[in-house]
Amino acid sequence: MHKTFRREVLQNIAAELQNLRIQSGLSLSDVAMMTNLSMEVITAIEKGRDISYEKYRCLLRFFDKKIEVKITDWS
Repeated sequence: MHKTFRREVLQNIAAELQNLRIQSGLSLSDVAMMTNLSMEVITAIEKGRDISYEKYRCLLRFFDKKIEVKITDWS
């Protein structure tokens, strides 16, 4: 996958995960305790850093969400 495209995808997922956490009223610490991920890993995910897919998937499962890909017009 092209690095720029991958970065965009990760940033979009990151923003959604951060929104889910905030809307749920959970702190980084809360999510860390409930997922066994460190606060540093959760912060890295919420910043869209390129870390293991498994760690992203852990947060997606925690929030009971899936990634959906849609092809849309560029306009």
